[in-house]
Amino acid sequence: MQLMEGDARKGIYQKMIKKNKKNPSGNNFMELVQGMERVRKEYFAFHALTTSMYPIISDTWQEHEKCALRTHINNVVYPQNPDINTNKHSPLLEAFRIS
Repeated sequence: MQLMEGDARKGIYQKMIKKNKKNPSGNNFMELVQGMERVRKEYFAFHALTTSMYPIISDTWQEHEKCALRTHINNVVYPQNPDINTNKHSPLLEAFRIS
């Protein structure tokens, strides 16, 4: 916990990562194969890189399962209107306006 400063990061660490009663293993990350299998069998959302998911999908899923799959790449990885926060008189402000 030495590297984390600030209440928000500490709260995320305490709630999501640190071992506790809800999470005795301290591991909130899921293997790619396990996550994709849950997507296939359950109503489950899983975040991963598409370049990693597609080989698993093509090898293990049937065609009707592939047709029902939806990916939301543009909204998560490539947002349409990203927000950029900067100081009011930052020298970078003009560069951000142009780009």
